[in-house]
Amino acid sequence: MPNYYKTEMWDLVQEKFDIDPFVEPWISSSLSSKWRNFKSSVKRDWFQCKERDERVSDDDWAWLLRYWSTDKALKKEVVGKENRGRVLSAHTLGSKSYACKRDEMAESRPDKSEPTRAEVYVAAHVRPNGTPLNDKVAKVIERINEKKTQIEPSHHDSPGPHDILSQALGEDKYHHSRTFGLGSGWGVKNSRVSILKKALEAKRNAEENAEKMKGELQEVRAGQGKIMTLLHKLHPNVSIDELLDSTTQVRLFFLI
Repeated sequence: MPNYYKTEMWDLVQEKFDIDPFVEPWISSSLSSKWRNFKSSVKRDWFQCKERDERVSDDDWAWLLRYWSTDKALKKEVVGKENRGRVLSAHTLGSKSYACKRDEMAESRPDKSEPTRAEVYVAAHVRPNGTPLNDKVAKVIERINEKKTQIEPSHHDSPGPHDILSQALGEDKYHHSRTFGLGSGWGVKNSRVSILKKALEAKRNAEENAEKMKGELQEVRAGQGKIMTLLHKLHPNVSIDELLDSTTQVRLFFLI
């Protein structure tokens, strides 16, 4: 999807929803995925019959018919099918996202700890009776269990390019980390998200501190008001301006 379309859609999302900026990469990836799926469905349903999807303009349709017949498009189609063939299996979560499954698993634990990527992968690729979806998945789960026996019990398998799942399945794609869905990834590309998260966290901390200081200031002012009331009762002949003077307040306190 062209970047200017992504920018327009991101602006539209911000207009409609109160959303943190750090999810922008996920929104962008989601838009790209939907755009790719739309183009795929248009070609699948309309290319062979040469009829135009009403959502596609006449000019765009004429261009698409020419492009899909080029050597470049045909080569991309072959590569796409080969890449799809390398996928071990679809997960068993249905419409449930990895994020929902991860939260569900955490909630079911006594300490509410977040499951590892390997644990989420296994849970998402077995049938309800606990058996793997196919032989390829079974081999991956076997490698995962083998890797688990090779680490210290105290070791926490934190998500990363060298965790157990990466060792069992191989290196993640640069723009995608398994079991984390769209917009995830390790390394430089993900640094923007990390920076935004840290900036938002710093902003929230600053706002919390400001609110705390505001409350403390109100308490100080309330205490000062009580002191002024007490001093005015004890020294009714002293003017308000004098009472507001800190030196006068100290002197009057010693006279109490």
